[in-house]
Amino acid sequence: MEVRISVEDRTHPGQDCARWLHLRGEAPAEWELDTAHCAALRCSVRRAWVYDYLGLFRLPVRRPGAVIVTVRPRPVALSPEPPLPGAVSGGPMKPRVGAYAEEHELRPYRPGDPMRTVHWKLTAKTGEMIVREALVPCRARALLLVERRGGPDALDRVLEHLCWLSARLTQQGVSHTVLWPGENGVVHTALVDEAGQLDALLYRLLAEPADGADGWAPGWAPPQAEWSYTLRAEKEAADDAG
Repeated sequence: MEVRISVEDRTHPGQDCARWLHLRGEAPAEWELDTAHCAALRCSVRRAWVYDYLGLFRLPVRRPGAVIVTVRPRPVALSPEPPLPGAVSGGPMKPRVGAYAEEHELRPYRPGDPMRTVHWKLTAKTGEMIVREALVPCRARALLLVERRGGPDALDRVLEHLCWLSARLTQQGVSHTVLWPGENGVVHTALVDEAGQLDALLYRLLAEPADGADGWAPGWAPPQAEWSYTLRAEKEAADDAG
């Protein structure tokens, strides 16, 4: 069997390649992809032929669909480590009905309160329905601004730090919005509040061409946020909004 496979690098256009693979018997044919840089590689079968045992005749065979191979970044810690949103590390608290927490406040029962929140001992003592209302940290509104300019090496560094910082925020229970500039001044956004959403975000960042990516449009300003951080290839720096 003879198969021609092409690999299209969607992240860094112009790095595409193709080759013929020859399969004989049950021996597998392997092709090691270039994983030196983070990328989304679209692998597809362009031609596929099967030969008779003598190699005199060949017939085309049905080709499988294309697949995307994502070369993910390894998380790399920022140095120095930026301070996380203050609301996560001992900041203001807010009540949340039905939640469980060591810190709570007592208040009179209101219709709709879960019965499991009733403080029965205090209710029996006072003769009035009293409930425990859990106090949970206020989730800060956090923004991560990502710039993808600077070439494959620079993009690798940005995505490595993005993975690390996004994972830290998720572990602390901080929902955060990631923003990055696209073509023609369009700003893309993605919300991350659980680990699985980071994978989807990386796929989106790698599926778009990064070489020569546009920066922020002139005059564009990020939304107001309690905390923000900018990841850029040329000079990574934190922008704490307060």
